Amino acid sequence: MSITWTVSHPLRLVIATGKGEVTAADILFYVDEIGKAGAISYRKLLDLTGVAIAMPQADVRSIGTRFASRAGDAQLGPSAVVVGSDAFVKLAKVFDAAAQLNRPLRIFRDRHTAREWLDEVAPVAARDGPSN
Repeated sequence: MSITWTVSHPLRLVIATGKGEVTAADILFYVDEIGKAGAISYRKLLDLTGVAIAMPQADVRSIGTRFASRAGDAQLGPSAVVVGSDAFVKLAKVFDAAAQLNRPLRIFRDRHTAREWLDEVAPVAARDGPSN
């Protein structure tokens, strides 16, 4: 599998990392699995800096439209996409335009800044209750 991910229910966060060659099928499988995990509304960090080959724009558009149809009326959390090149910036923008979803999406060059942005736009309240 060229995409691996973890879901943190307490943090309402999905962190996914792509490596090598990532296909449209890989991304759609990832989307299905986070849906099954009940994490579609969570914050998402997708790190594509380890992906070697950019996918064709037609595939990216197809992923965007299929993602939108699978999301349906679900409330989606913000997405931070980390890329290593201008080619991937362009593809992330193609995806966002094709998906036409009402959620924040931002593109970053480093994972740390992406995570800070997610924490800022969608902070997770402490679950331990008020401190005394």
